[in-house]
Amino acid sequence: MRVLVKDGSVILRLRDDCTKFDFRDQAECWQFNPEHPEKNIGIRLVLKEAKDIAYTNVMNTNNLNIKVWGKRPEERQTMKITTFNPQIIIRNAEDAVQLFEALGFQRRHTKEEIGELGVTGIRMKDENGFYLDISQSDRQPVDCLTAIRMNVDDFDEAFRLLTEHGFKNFYGDRTVENPSSRSAVMISPTGFVINLVQHIRK
Repeated sequence: MRVLVKDGSVILRLRDDCTKFDFRDQAECWQFNPEHPEKNIGIRLVLKEAKDIAYTNVMNTNNLNIKVWGKRPEERQTMKITTFNPQIIIRNAEDAVQLFEALGFQRRHTKEEIGELGVTGIRMKDENGFYLDISQSDRQPVDCLTAIRMNVDDFDEAFRLLTEHGFKNFYGDRTVENPSSRSAVMISPTGFVINLVQHIRK
């Protein structure tokens, strides 16, 4: 494997003498299975993020070039992340809270009836300083979702960046808002969930 940085792009070059394998063919055959949503997730992530992919097989050798970035570092979009921790979005929050209390987590604070969607938010922390958020919502498609809570300093900028990378707002064109925060549950094409949050400082 080689990594080449050229003209503002990062190119990964991989070569092996294994069985002929063009993973683009594997991706074309993939069909979503709700019982195994993680199947071929590595291939799907590469195809989603890559700007260009070239594959050849010469003299029984696989040659794969993956162009990852096509912009100079100063041109790439970034966002400032202030909090990054796991989150559970569930229909019955108290069941999850009791489980994690038994594991040593303590409830730090609880907010109820957040925004017009009526979400309940519970923040927990253990003695090692690890945070966990548990949210209760009746509008999710399954009983429990695991997500990453990601606080940012500019909600609109982060929302736009995630949308440009294929994320969809679970609440459509709505957000969960209250006097101190604004949030949206963003779901990627591969099913990865990010709860995007911005605290509103007064």
